[in-house]
Amino acid sequence: MNTIHRARETMTAKERVAKTFQFEKTDRVTIGYDTNPIAHKNLCDALGVDPKDDITFLKMLGVDYVRAAPVYTGPKLYEDIPGRRRNPENGAVTKYIENQFGGYWDFCDFPLKGVDDEAIYNYPFPDPDCYDYDSADAYIDRKNILEIGSTLEAVSQRLGYWHTVRRREQKPSVGKRLRS
Repeated sequence: MNTIHRARETMTAKERVAKTFQFEKTDRVTIGYDTNPIAHKNLCDALGVDPKDDITFLKMLGVDYVRAAPVYTGPKLYEDIPGRRRNPENGAVTKYIENQFGGYWDFCDFPLKGVDDEAIYNYPFPDPDCYDYDSADAYIDRKNILEIGSTLEAVSQRLGYWHTVRRREQKPSVGKRLRS
């Protein structure tokens, strides 16, 4: 299997992502792509594409947007847990699960499971000023990616939708891409 047959498209990925955010009809479902490295390599092998050739691979699949989130540069907010990984931005905990293909990191030890409102209110979240917003812009420029629908989603998960929109409008280089 090294061919993907796609229907004729009448919109660019950028147009499709913009319409999706406006809750308007598109020519097809907007497609994003995120997976673990082993599944990515296996899919690339099946399609006959170099796993490091992101752009060719994403275009072959018809992917409309990629994640281009800013890098967190702030202080450490969460304690390490032996044998686990801890997300520095939200405290999510994962453990390595081995399988016949190698393995993957799966969520576990849910830090907010069963806590009360006060614990949630006091849970440490990163300060929006502790992000390198230019890193997302540099990623986009490096990959020559104009369809960045996931950027807004990724940042808004951490900061809240309206704060994200205001922040992006203050950074014209990325904000312009979101609005155009």
